[in-house]
Amino acid sequence: TRPRVRFSMAMRAVSALGRVAPMLGRQTATARAVVPTSAAAAAVPTRTWFGFGMPKDPAEIAAEGQPDKAVWSLEPDDDTGDFVVGPDAWGAEERFDRESLAKEVHAMAASDPQVTPDHAFYAKMFDLLIKYDDWRGVKAARDIGPEGDIEFSPELQEKIDVYLTEAEKRSYHEGGNW
Repeated sequence: TRPRVRFSMAMRAVSALGRVAPMLGRQTATARAVVPTSAAAAAVPTRTWFGFGMPKDPAEIAAEGQPDKAVWSLEPDDDTGDFVVGPDAWGAEERFDRESLAKEVHAMAASDPQVTPDHAFYAKMFDLLIKYDDWRGVKAARDIGPEGDIEFSPELQEKIDVYLTEAEKRSYHEGGNW
């Protein structure tokens, strides 16, 4: 009896739909007839709902003002302890060395006129990154050097290439993420 009940319920639904469908058609037809064809255009708002796409008033621009510090000089919060654990965590000496290098970069950027990093700075940076086995940092610094018109000496280039080759082999054999 179970399939028969389902079938009869389905038949009732189809027959009810057959009765409702013509009424829906009439309602939509009358709704279309009610709308006049010469409706006036909607007014353009002076501001959109979220405020995008429209110019700001002079009072809004003055209220925003200028930032107190340049964006490049903002230092992010140190949350490495939340994500880096085990042998990847920095020791006190490594943290101090990296912070002093970062301060040196900030001092170069903040000076007036700005000081561009030279070959000696890049050599110092590569020594630090290689010392702490930071192959990602070495690769990033190697790629950034030519953008700053830095040509690495053949000795420094060979030192970088040898280190990256050894790091890749070590990473592969230790199951690292090269």
